[in-house]
Amino acid sequence: MNRITRSIFVVLALVLLLLSAVLTLSLIMPSQAMPVEAPDTVFSAGRALQDIAVISREPHPMGVSLAHADVRDYLIGEIRALGLDPQLQETFGVRLIEPGEIIAGAVENILVRLPGRDPDGAILLMGHYDSTPGAPGAADNGSGVAILLGILRAVSAGQPLRQDLIFFFTDGEEPGTIGAHAFVDQHPWFEQVMLAINMDGYKEGPTILVRTSGGNGLWVDALARSSPSPAYVALPFHLFPSGDGDMLPFRLAGVPGADIVTSASFTEAHTMVDTLEIVDPGSLQRAGDELLALTRDLGDRPLPAADIPEQTFFPVLGVLVHYPSSWAVPLAVIAGLFFVGSIFIGLRRKALHWKGLLLGTIVFLLAVLISIALINLVWSAVQALHPEYAYSHYRPHMTDDHLYALGFLFLSLAVFSVFTLLLRDRISTLDLAAGSLVVWFPGALGAAIVLPASSYLVTWVLLVGSLSLLVTILARSSRYSELISWASFLILAIAGITLWLPVIVVAFQGSSFLQLALLVGTFAMLLGATLPVLDMITRSTRWLVPLSAMLVGLGFLVAGNFLVARGSPPPLVNSIGYWLDADSQQAHWVAFIGGERVDARFASSRLAAFPDQMDERQRRLLVDPLSQDYQELFPAAPQFSVLTGAASSLGLTGPQLEVIDDAWSTDRRLIRVRVVTSMHDRVYLIIPDGSALLAVTVPGNEKTELPPVGDGQWMLRFDGVPLDGFELELEIGSRGVLPLYLVEERTGLPAFPGLDLETQPGTMLSPGE
Repeated sequence: MNRITRSIFVVLALVLLLLSAVLTLSLIMPSQAMPVEAPDTVFSAGRALQDIAVISREPHPMGVSLAHADVRDYLIGEIRALGLDPQLQETFGVRLIEPGEIIAGAVENILVRLPGRDPDGAILLMGHYDSTPGAPGAADNGSGVAILLGILRAVSAGQPLRQDLIFFFTDGEEPGTIGAHAFVDQHPWFEQVMLAINMDGYKEGPTILVRTSGGNGLWVDALARSSPSPAYVALPFHLFPSGDGDMLPFRLAGVPGADIVTSASFTEAHTMVDTLEIVDPGSLQRAGDELLALTRDLGDRPLPAADIPEQTFFPVLGVLVHYPSSWAVPLAVIAGLFFVGSIFIGLRRKALHWKGLLLGTIVFLLAVLISIALINLVWSAVQALHPEYAYSHYRPHMTDDHLYALGFLFLSLAVFSVFTLLLRDRISTLDLAAGSLVVWFPGALGAAIVLPASSYLVTWVLLVGSLSLLVTILARSSRYSELISWASFLILAIAGITLWLPVIVVAFQGSSFLQLALLVGTFAMLLGATLPVLDMITRSTRWLVPLSAMLVGLGFLVAGNFLVARGSPPPLVNSIGYWLDADSQQAHWVAFIGGERVDARFASSRLAAFPDQMDERQRRLLVDPLSQDYQELFPAAPQFSVLTGAASSLGLTGPQLEVIDDAWSTDRRLIRVRVVTSMHDRVYLIIPDGSALLAVTVPGNEKTELPPVGDGQWMLRFDGVPLDGFELELEIGSRGVLPLYLVEERTGLPAFPGLDLETQPGTMLSPGE
């Protein structure tokens, strides 16, 4: 092949690689938002944004606040405007978190049911309409409520579906899925619920199936049938900790369910900057389209069997490819056999060499490791230049963070192409291709065993790569051998782009720079699939590719230096609390500085470090701070140190507990009490002697028998406390004095004359975490 022909192949290969990347990205990117004037039977992001604007005017946590009532009344009004009759479930929800902890509260769930033509049961769609006390809740979860409302509008405007549909606007999700538990425990409609879909958090990015209950088979089948251009990838989301959502009580009750959200995590969650501006209209449109299509697909056919096998799934050119995850090991074995066969034939025909195989393997591994190390070094330098990024240890998409990400990816490309260029005289393209597959071979077998649903990422690259290698080896004696080699390895590179690029997008959307090694590592694996064709290109163009990649990467980093974070919020500040002992009228400022604590947003075993230094507001309020054990201030507090300082007393009486009845029945002491609060947000009833408490009955619920806690304590937390309080029945197994602590809590600080207590809006996560 002469130089001109080879140059044509290089240009053609680059064009095809670029087109495959652009096509793959275009099929998973956000849709064009539909306007407000769109037909009633379709989902409109324009209408949904109008709903979010109303829902997220201000924080609206569960309870008796006017803001919460406004959102509730707005949703009821929109439902009635469709000619439907919503139902308000006003009740107490209760949930046993673990031995020693119960959460409960007064909720106002909103429900509406669309009867089906010939129902086998009901499909339930839900999203929570409450926010945290410190956030307007546009993305979390005004977006999910707007999608739920949009689906209700579209479905009710058309012909009835076969199955009943229940639209469930849940309350009390943020404190702990209280409203969803109340529905499952108390509402008669629950008995007819056959499937459940939860909608919670649609900021930006592709739509993902983040978790299911009862297996994913029926959901993947339905998504493959219904999604217009699916971007769903089977990734091990369960390995990354996240809080419980409203699907929890349905999962515990054995109802097949699915959590479907957009891929982007966001630092704005639970802060005052969770506003309409952060919600991407295109992502909202795409999610609404897909969830509406899923609803119509499941709602207009017989309810599927719940025992459909677990599926592996991934998008290919607008189609959701899927098959049982039980195929993972056989497919990996088949791919491995083709790999071993191609190596055997290549060595026997002297197309491959042991030394070249070893060098090819080392090149691939070194390129991956050096890429990860280099990018982490560059990111450390970027953070040193921009200390303002320190408000978040990860930066998911505040303004133009993707500029840095693109810079990192092009630098990785430069590293890989430099390796192939430096070694072009010591290793053949075939040895390099075979050596890189040596890494994929154990990866495919290991992934098939450990993570079968996600093993497609390595199994199919190994299979396509082995076939490409085998075809190239067998065609060496052909007059078209070079053409066949280009075509074979180009197919491998395109397969790698098609499989791995959606994963890279989801990884960046979901973790951003928090897990930089994951982001760069996934891209490095993609480059591993393109390594043979990259080698062929650099052999023809020499330093053009690595220099171009390096210059483009540096260009993106420079652009990031000037453009990223211009619209970001100011640094997150530390929280501070005001504590008042209503008995002694002693008051303190309290701050958590230094050390570690359990982070309640994740698993109980995960620790999060407190900030090491006080911020400006804490220094202003904590005059001559004293470091002491938290339990010295409050005996039932967790075990860690706090900084305290004297504060002025507000003279509040605190929460009140009235004993209504105290009597023995058989071997138990029944104590009925009324709890009344002044702030109506949250109250804790703490029983230090946990072994004494045997059962508890909260309003509207049956008695909850409690497991033993040994020498521990029981903490009963109640959110959204009614204005007139509530009654509670405790069953005790011991006589004598029963010690109780009653603690009332509210987000925010009281007003003091002459003191500036407020933080800049949007800079502090909701306290109580």
